[in-house]
Amino acid sequence: MDSQENDTSDLEYDEESQRLQAVCSCCFDLNASLVDSASDDVRLDQSELVISVLRNAAQLRDAATNSCESCAVMINALKYHSLITSESSPIALDELEDPNLPSQSNNGGVRFRLRLPISQGNPEISLSSPGLPQRFLQFYTDEAQGRSWKTIVPMPDICNDNLSRQGIVFINSCLRLCQERHAHCQQDKPSLPTRVLDIGTGNDTHVHLVETRDITTAKYTALSYCWGCDPSIKTLTRNLEDMKSGIALEKLPAAYVDAIALTRQLDVRYIWIDALCIIQDSHRDWERECSKMADTYANAYITIGAASSPSVTNHFLKPQLHPPPHMSHRKQDIFTAILSDTGGEMQVSVKARLMQATGAHWLWQDARNDEQPLMEPLTQRGWTLQEKVLSTRFLSISSMEMVLTCKEKIFCECGSRLNYQREFGRTPLSRISQYDEAFNFWHKIVENYSKRKLTQSEDRLPAISAIAAVVQKKIGSEYVAGLWADNIDLDLLWRRAEPTRAHIASSYYIAPSFSWASITGEIDYLCFRNGKWPYEKATKIIEVTSESRPDAPLGRVTKGRLVLQGPIAPGYVERQDSHGWFIVRIGSTRFSFCPDTALSTTMTENGSEVSVCRRPSEHNREDLERLLKRLDQKEKHKSERNKIRCWVLRLGAYPIMRREEKEHQWLVLGRSGTETECFERVGWGLVKKYDEEEQVFAQETTETITLV
Repeated sequence: MDSQENDTSDLEYDEESQRLQAVCSCCFDLNASLVDSASDDVRLDQSELVISVLRNAAQLRDAATNSCESCAVMINALKYHSLITSESSPIALDELEDPNLPSQSNNGGVRFRLRLPISQGNPEISLSSPGLPQRFLQFYTDEAQGRSWKTIVPMPDICNDNLSRQGIVFINSCLRLCQERHAHCQQDKPSLPTRVLDIGTGNDTHVHLVETRDITTAKYTALSYCWGCDPSIKTLTRNLEDMKSGIALEKLPAAYVDAIALTRQLDVRYIWIDALCIIQDSHRDWERECSKMADTYANAYITIGAASSPSVTNHFLKPQLHPPPHMSHRKQDIFTAILSDTGGEMQVSVKARLMQATGAHWLWQDARNDEQPLMEPLTQRGWTLQEKVLSTRFLSISSMEMVLTCKEKIFCECGSRLNYQREFGRTPLSRISQYDEAFNFWHKIVENYSKRKLTQSEDRLPAISAIAAVVQKKIGSEYVAGLWADNIDLDLLWRRAEPTRAHIASSYYIAPSFSWASITGEIDYLCFRNGKWPYEKATKIIEVTSESRPDAPLGRVTKGRLVLQGPIAPGYVERQDSHGWFIVRIGSTRFSFCPDTALSTTMTENGSEVSVCRRPSEHNREDLERLLKRLDQKEKHKSERNKIRCWVLRLGAYPIMRREEKEHQWLVLGRSGTETECFERVGWGLVKKYDEEEQVFAQETTETITLV
């Protein structure tokens, strides 16, 4: 009996060993359950529900040579889309630096991540390269055949005609699922905006602007788009009655025509378009309607995002007769391989499409600003951020695919979970209930918003005020020029994410210097690991205030003050390095700091010292960079040089996990050129030091100061 049991056990062990030996060690037969999770090149992503495996082209080629059919398919797909070179052509040195190819290594050529889904989804290859958008190669089988190949299951091709049956079915399916299953997306008889366009049916050649006071409730869509040039037709005080009488469709710009056509296909009668539904030359009407913006987008049945259109004059629906050259809607190029199914009885069409990681799949890259991946035109504009965030359902029609984002889920045509819910953090605004969730969400919003463009720099705070209003309603914190009083210690930890040479402070007052809103350009928040690391405060916040207009308390500000008590040390600004950072000297120690704007100098109150300051646009004084170079030349002939004073305030520190080391966060300050006895922020810096070593700021003293 025991002998028989041992024989059976040995047989099962041999069968298992043979099975494991038969599994490809490079691609694991595209099966996540067969991956060796202990390997250093394997990573589990819980949020995206995938296991990613780091591989290179040489490994795939070797496995394909050893009869792995899956690796052969992937190699052929990569070559088809010109993502790797032919194996007959060795990778040359200059080819290793080719910016059009993904990241490469000398020992294996192109490197990428093979992404294997844990539950639903299809295998993908993710490729990244500095200066280019992240791309991914997605494998699937022909939906018409309805057959799978290994773990690759059927999926539809990306729709090439948004108004076709396939396109409308996709949109309506997403809407139906959202309405039936999502508690946070329910709209209980939502009210309409003050005015909407009555678009009638598909046979009507005119649309009419209507006042909604007599309409109790009805579905309406909203349009989010780039104005580009000033719309050729808009509602003004003098033509208000004419707009109500009727507007010929042929007179409307292309983006409006597309939005109306799609709204009709969705069987919705009304649409809201800002240029037509707000009286553009009435300051009173504009202020009133802007204060309702959060409700306008939240109450819309769906917001249509013209993501690929840079201007109101451009169409955004596919197909286009004359698409803009930078966002061509050409038919997608798809790799196809005809293979036999597992039983060898039927043929299966295995496909691979190359997708750019835009829209829902976009991911910020830690690179210089001029190397950041390109974004769709709609995501480059400041005002459109809150239109997306506040909408109950937002349909983004991009150059690659359609993506519908609601308050609970993201639906995309390709079905990939690449970078899933990484744009604004893990917790959507609708589900935020805790302070830390709200503040982390806000930092993500600021980072995303700050890299967008505004026609009017004075709109820096107004264009994000509707989101601030929703966050404030959830947490009740005081809002101070883009910062939150209850999170002010961490809200101060921002820095410019790009070189500053071309950035001069605005000639208009936008915000106090301690707020990110006071400068233009992309902001990076340094709250490490999104708050997962503990922060040790060194500075105490005594008071933080700002003043704004009563009718727009979360909009433009006229002044702001921050009173702090903390360790501060005097120093001198010495020179600028090749990356646009300046060097500050404190005693015998030198550190680099990232300036917020182009810098200049001002005299201290008693006229005894020259202090660093921000350089406003109308400043007629010498730029600090040129001044320092001139002083360096003089230093060759003088034993004592003119010194430019600054002050360094230590805010706090983050401990570096698993090391007895801390990263100290500090601000570089200069004297305010507008208010006496006050300072202004001119830059940010970080210093790493061990606790047992000599104190970083040996010369610091605790003082109470005011930033403006």
